[in-house]
Amino acid sequence: MADIQSANQAYEALIELNNETQQKIAVIEQRYDLRYRSNRVPVSFEWARTGIKRIRTIIKSMKAFPHNEQVERNFSDINQGIDNTLVCDPL
Repeated sequence: MADIQSANQAYEALIELNNETQQKIAVIEQRYDLRYRSNRVPVSFEWARTGIKRIRTIIKSMKAFPHNEQVERNFSDINQGIDNTLVCDPL
C-alpha cells in the first residue's frame, strides 16, 4: 500500500504544474477516476484479506470435523466440535 500512497503523492505534485499540464491531468483524472481508485484500492485489499481469513477459518474447521472413515472410536472435545461446526462471522 506504500506504493499506492507514494504514487498518489507524486500525482498530487504533478497537479502543481502549469495550466496546460493541469488541464491534461484533469482530463486523465476524470477519464480514469484516479481519486476514487486511489481511495478504494486499499479498502479493496482489506476486504480481500478479510475474505481470505474467513476462508482459512472455514477450511480449518472442516478439516477438524470428524469423518466417517475412522473405524475406531475416539473421545473428542464436544465444545471444539461445536465451534468447528458453527463457524460464525466475527464481524
